[in-house]
Amino acid sequence: MLPCFLSVGTRKIVASIVLMMLCGLIGQLGCQSKAEKPEEGQPAGTNETAAAKETKNPAETFSVELLSPLTKGEAAPEDQWWWSYPKLLEHVKNDGLAETCDQIRSADSSRSAQLLVAAIKADGAPVTAQPDQLWFQIYRHSRAVDDPKINSMLAEVSEGQSLVPQYFPQGQVGGNLILRFPTGGDSSRVIYLAVAPDGKSVATLGSDGKVGVYDLATGEQRWLSGGEHGGGSYGQLAYSPDGKQIVSTGTFNLGVVVWDAATGEVLHKIAHKPGSAAVGVAFSPDGKTVVIGYDPSMPDGTNFLALWDLETDEQRPITGGEHKARRVAFSPDGKWFAANCGSVDSGVPIFDVESGKVVHSLKDINDVMALAFFPDGKRMAIAAGTFHPRVEIRNVDNDTTEANIPIESFKIDSLAISSDGNYIGIGTDKGFANVWDVKAKTLLPFKAIDEGNIEGIAFSPDNQVLITGGSGGKVATWDFHAKPAKEPKLWHKAGFLGSRITAVAISQDGKLFTTGGAGDGQVLVWEAATGKGIATIENKFPIERTNCLAISPSGKQVAIGTNTNIVTLDSLPDGKQEKQIDWPEFDREKNPRDAPMIFDVAYSPDGKWLATVGKKQVAIWNRETGEIAHTLENPNENHPFGTVAFSLDSAQLAVGCYFYDGETYVHNVTDGTEVATIKGSTLVNNIQFLPGGKSILSSRVSIFDSSQQMEVVDIASGKVTKTMSPIGNDTYGQMLCDEGKTAVLLCGGWLEFWDPVEGTRLAAYKIGDTATRLAVSAEGSVLVGHKTGYFQLYRWHRP
Repeated sequence: MLPCFLSVGTRKIVASIVLMMLCGLIGQLGCQSKAEKPEEGQPAGTNETAAAKETKNPAETFSVELLSPLTKGEAAPEDQWWWSYPKLLEHVKNDGLAETCDQIRSADSSRSAQLLVAAIKADGAPVTAQPDQLWFQIYRHSRAVDDPKINSMLAEVSEGQSLVPQYFPQGQVGGNLILRFPTGGDSSRVIYLAVAPDGKSVATLGSDGKVGVYDLATGEQRWLSGGEHGGGSYGQLAYSPDGKQIVSTGTFNLGVVVWDAATGEVLHKIAHKPGSAAVGVAFSPDGKTVVIGYDPSMPDGTNFLALWDLETDEQRPITGGEHKARRVAFSPDGKWFAANCGSVDSGVPIFDVESGKVVHSLKDINDVMALAFFPDGKRMAIAAGTFHPRVEIRNVDNDTTEANIPIESFKIDSLAISSDGNYIGIGTDKGFANVWDVKAKTLLPFKAIDEGNIEGIAFSPDNQVLITGGSGGKVATWDFHAKPAKEPKLWHKAGFLGSRITAVAISQDGKLFTTGGAGDGQVLVWEAATGKGIATIENKFPIERTNCLAISPSGKQVAIGTNTNIVTLDSLPDGKQEKQIDWPEFDREKNPRDAPMIFDVAYSPDGKWLATVGKKQVAIWNRETGEIAHTLENPNENHPFGTVAFSLDSAQLAVGCYFYDGETYVHNVTDGTEVATIKGSTLVNNIQFLPGGKSILSSRVSIFDSSQQMEVVDIASGKVTKTMSPIGNDTYGQMLCDEGKTAVLLCGGWLEFWDPVEGTRLAAYKIGDTATRLAVSAEGSVLVGHKTGYFQLYRWHRP
């Protein structure tokens, strides 16, 4: 399986090369350290330290939580068809998702029904394409909530389902999620949002420049602009106090626009001024004035703040701000406004609207990302700090700090205060939002989880719901008062290069699995039946990245390939290191900048051989002697090796090249002779032998249009005998189970199951766009690793 930095598309490949160089340089820093001498009596090639000899972390130090078994409750009344899965599925097939959800919502206002609708709509497109996977999507999005009615409905037909999650899915927290819906357009980010004064609608500003208005209860789109105003990296929007107008800005078009909130018609417009982009904006409490904050984009840009009188169309420039003003806010009485345009010395300036002069200055605070006045007008909440993010509650009159709220994140992207002043909503770049109880001076036991940064945040006017918008281009509503269920943890911690899983492997009997990460190169060993961690395997250098993992057929050994051209062989389940192989594929003295990486590792099914894949060479190791039996040189140095697989009888080895015109080489394992060279027109992502050893299954991708396909290729003739087209793009994993009768494909957030002989798709499930790692056991356990640090374990059987 290819490492995650090898992706599709020309731009992705360029980025991948940069990352490879970075990883290689980092790895070389570790490789240049003095090698320790082996202990007396230790076999040559073993470099085991005293620390590696010790038993690894005990199982109690880390674990995951298994999903509790589904149980059926009392039968629902006959007229409540939505609590019967067969009837619900029938409605979805006949009426469609939107109408079905509307019918449920209009007939049942209970929290259970709200959660059901949220689960159905969370993956609307996959369910629309394949309604039969409705059960899986409801299960995936609601099991962490543990709602009795939903559980009872799912239990009705649980025995007949082909794919069942074993652990909490990614990103689901407690019973707090009410609804999550996508915004329109092509936006991958919601960069700001605002809630109407009546609480019935929410307005969003996307990174694509489009402003949209949505029904807050249903997620239904009311209107969407064409993207000709606003958007970009920064921007702000706000409802007028009467809810009839919306004002928006953004770095795309650089101007300011006032919209009719009901129709989307442009009512007023300010063209951008040379040298500055309008990004911060807010309505005055009387709705007659708009304050505009500018971000000077040119050296001669002088516009920092301006007051715009909507009745006269007059614009009054305001001086006194020293830097860009990306966020602005009016005081509740409309006498003052504040902006995050101060330096370290001047702090946050507060201006008098009538005179335009600075009347207060909140000192000693910089890197201000967001700010807001409390309803009493005497205090402000200010989100600041890049390396030590925090929210400060400041008294405006005397500039005293009433509270300092540290947040576990790199930075805070958004902030909101409830209308009663009792709560502060805090959105972060780590994809979560917290709520601070102002009176109790503590964070609520609640956390909203979303993809990417949460750049938009707001409270409903009745202070019962928190609304967030993030990098996934979606809006979510949360009942932050509800007692949350146990929060799923970030299951694989990684180092400074990121919290992502870079490799996974599972034993053939499905009893053990391993996960590897980036940054610290740590490998964790897990017991599948209980979710308990068994051991922690520390790599030699703490900055290493684990590129690939493989568990031996016996389940007693794991091979770990890293970005520093080192393979460690560790015993299972305790994780005690048995041997370390530092295979010098490159002459580091002559080529110190070359990236020595292991891209893939694989055990032969009979357990006699181990294959390691570098850019230019493949080594076949005899596991009995611990020596290299054969070295397969890459005949084309411009087409790097990337993936390797043994035939089911362990007699042949296939190697795939990851580049345009990617070749596949088939070799005899015993003597290393070449059996066949298979030419291709696209790069090879993954490869497996089909039963019988006469054909190979290859997943390929075009570097020009990212199109994906699986091919069955006859080895003798090199001809493609069958072609299969997956749903998603970006093939991240392909493996076989059921004695080679079922192909499992991880592709663009989809988990697909195929019959490679017939060339037919058996099933497809949307499991999330962050999934990039796949491992499958012979008996049908499917392990998926996410670049966010989470993993999922599923049980699969053919329908």
